[in-house]
Amino acid sequence: MSAGNDPARERAARGGFAYYLPNGSAKVRVECPNANCPSHYASGTGAMGRSATPYCSVETGEPVQAQVFGRCRHVRKCGYDVRPTMEDVRNHDSGAGVMPDAPKWTPPPPRRQKKFGELLPGSMSGSAFDNHGAERFGRQWERVLFRYHVRSEAGVNVFPYADELRRVRIVKKTVYRIDAGRLTKKDSSGKARTWTETIDESATEWCLFGAHLVTPGSRVAVVESEDAALFMAAAFPDDGRIWCAASGDQIRKHRAWMQEQLGVEFELFPDLNRINAWREDVDYLRAHGIACAINPWWEAPAVAAVLPEMGEGDDPRDWLDIMHRNT
Repeated sequence: MSAGNDPARERAARGGFAYYLPNGSAKVRVECPNANCPSHYASGTGAMGRSATPYCSVETGEPVQAQVFGRCRHVRKCGYDVRPTMEDVRNHDSGAGVMPDAPKWTPPPPRRQKKFGELLPGSMSGSAFDNHGAERFGRQWERVLFRYHVRSEAGVNVFPYADELRRVRIVKKTVYRIDAGRLTKKDSSGKARTWTETIDESATEWCLFGAHLVTPGSRVAVVESEDAALFMAAAFPDDGRIWCAASGDQIRKHRAWMQEQLGVEFELFPDLNRINAWREDVDYLRAHGIACAINPWWEAPAVAAVLPEMGEGDDPRDWLDIMHRNT
């Protein structure tokens, strides 16, 4: 891939941005300007030493002051991510600019990564959530729970958030019940019974629920809740999407992880009352080189027109429930 047809450059140009961070094979590696970067502790002068990607000009496709403006491939540990503006470049060219102080890097203590099997005892059945899904989807439900490593412990469903290396960062725990024939996570007082437990204390960034299934070039659909992701995965097993969840309405908190996914397009399905907010998040994520958009069918007012029963805060699982009741 050349700089001329880099999708990141094309998206930045459409968005009216002057600079962009190259994607994939279009990346040019340079030595990280941070003297305390972990790459400088590596032996030799190979790829580990060339650890930073310089920001490039949308107009020319060439790096802009590569010794100053760039993003380290070890940004979570190193912290070096200096983004240019027109004023920054002018000041630096005139000699007035000063390179920002890079954060000091200290090697983390050695630790053993925990994987799925060590963290998630219990079974894949027994809770109201499991039984509801099995009644709707049969054996397909069991296959989905296995793929996403969902477990139940004494009626509590455990949803692991693990990255592409299958390292569990957090788990989300939720208690469901059936109320008037409908699945809900709210108790009789209307309070949602759900909470989060951190597993990997060193993980400073979120990843999506279902991230362990994502590979380069995947087509990823993102909803807000874990139950919606699992129901959609069970209902549409062959549509080519990997259904993931953002654990709430803040999709932008996953930016760092999303930036690392090569060639991945993110298709967003927010709750209907969060569509306008997620439009702003889409602009934010695109500005950071992430290919994403709200699904046009889900965004269209036609959804509510076809299904008047849809409420303003409904999500894709609610849409599935309505379709199921109407058949």
